Amino acid sequence: MCELAFAPFRGVEVSSIEQRLGGVSRTLRTIEALESEHPDASFRLLIGADVLPATHRWHRWDDVARAAPPLVIGRQGYPVPEGCPISIPNINSTDIRARLSTAGDVFGLVPTPVIAYVQERKLYQAAP
Repeated sequence: MCELAFAPFRGVEVSSIEQRLGGVSRTLRTIEALESEHPDASFRLLIGADVLPATHRWHRWDDVARAAPPLVIGRQGYPVPEGCPISIPNINSTDIRARLSTAGDVFGLVPTPVIAYVQERKLYQAAP
């Protein structure tokens, strides 16, 4: 679904690194693995402004921020970071999955090819 969502963007690569790593997904572990695979690259972590108040609960947040300095984008209902040209809707993946499970509308929130993929495979449907 990530490949479908990001297909229109040139220069974007969807990585399967977390799948290859297996186990518990930790941002720092993922960044370290990416750095190992791409030693000449520099990484940034893209997060919404709604995440900032919760970073103290992240596993080794200070190390994450050092390894991949965060780029914070606006999120409706939260203070917009200085110099941020965009703001994303205040909706999350849990809300989207809930809408999909009740045949709710997600158009405008999820790319059309991803919606088609979900519908074709009957993903996220509520159990009968």
